[in-house]
Amino acid sequence: MDVLSLKTFEQWESAGDMTSEMAAVVDRGLDEIVERKIKGIEELIDKQPYLAFAHLMSLSFFVNAAARKRPSILKKLEKWIKAIKNTLGKVATKVGAVGFNISVGLPAGVSISLSFSIPP
Repeated sequence: MDVLSLKTFEQWESAGDMTSEMAAVVDRGLDEIVERKIKGIEELIDKQPYLAFAHLMSLSFFVNAAARKRPSILKKLEKWIKAIKNTLGKVATKVGAVGFNISVGLPAGVSISLSFSIPP
């Protein structure tokens, strides 16, 4: 992730607010942001699978926050759905989930979830 994109992610995590300027940075650097975050998440799966899931959720929230300011980001995310699905599948297997879900809804946003079986 370039320095500006990394700084934008850190600012968003710290402030919890996405400005229009930050969304513009995300829009320009989405491919690099998602590629780097997915790579980092993949490295966590075997060692800390629940942390890997938390990072995947954080990425989802980050992209959603930016997409609220720049809806075109969701279209760009289309090419990353397979990588996100594969990563989420690995996390689900590692934590013993019985399934997972990726959905797109309104207002603009992508959500991910894991499903667990609860014994009777």
